Amino acid sequence: MRINWTQWSREDDAIQHHRLCPPAHIGDGVIQGPRFYRQQVFPCCEGRNCADSSDRSALPQHDTVLENVEVAGCFGQRRSSGNVRKQAMKVLEWAGLDHLSSASAGTLSVGDLKRLELARTLATQPSLLLCDEVCSGLTESETRAVLDLLRRMRELGTTIIYVEHNLKAIMAVCERVIVLNFGRKLAEGTPEAMQNDPSVIEAYIGKPASV
Repeated sequence: MRINWTQWSREDDAIQHHRLCPPAHIGDGVIQGPRFYRQQVFPCCEGRNCADSSDRSALPQHDTVLENVEVAGCFGQRRSSGNVRKQAMKVLEWAGLDHLSSASAGTLSVGDLKRLELARTLATQPSLLLCDEVCSGLTESETRAVLDLLRRMRELGTTIIYVEHNLKAIMAVCERVIVLNFGRKLAEGTPEAMQNDPSVIEAYIGKPASV
């Protein structure tokens, strides 16, 4: 899947929660042009804070939960150590992880690790959050908890671009959906409209068998 940023527009600078919806047989995403790695900024996001949450955890496993968020809170910020720790604890309370602040990240469940990743992104105060199948491997209850955090981050003013194959997740949190097929935009609209779009159904399920 190749995403060309020049095809996108942001209508009236409104905060929107977009979801990129490639058919399940399409491979991993690659940004066309300058590639995106952690803590690297897109040209279109110059001057803005851009954070990334992928479907694989890359957190320092031996650091505590609090230390993980503190490190993220220092990224691009000028704060004293005391203020960083205080803000990190507020973020952990927001994510429902404050009771695990002294635990090593390596001891957390998969669901708590996902929430810790989101807490770390929030600590950077991003204006744009990229989520790549953030609910992958989670139980139903863990998925609900993560989606609730995404909704709350959006309410705080963060624009979210969410790549996901979980249709329930899409319907639960997304305001607008962009469907990609072999790297090209196939359709765009509300989740309900995309769920019933004939071209989207054909791309995912295929044409009815001819008799």
